[in-house]
Amino acid sequence: ATTETLDAANVAQQSKWQEASAQGLIPPSQVARVWNVTEDARLDLVVCAPMDGQRVGLHEFFTTGDGRQILTPTAHPFCRCFLTIELDS
Repeated sequence: ATTETLDAANVAQQSKWQEASAQGLIPPSQVARVWNVTEDARLDLVVCAPMDGQRVGLHEFFTTGDGRQILTPTAHPFCRCFLTIELDS
């Protein structure tokens, strides 16, 4: 249930960022989404660890450590990664 809850929250956040972009509140050309890991004993060293700090555009996909393309976390069961956005000045 934790994975599904976090997955839903991350998808909802992405949807809100896209909505804000469509309303002109955040310009897609000036925003980067950043993948953040939770660094503890449960961190998946193959899938998520290599993604820490990976930056992509608002509508672009992340590349997991095992080569998959995904839009938002979760990348695997029990994944606790999260996204932030950074605005370019």
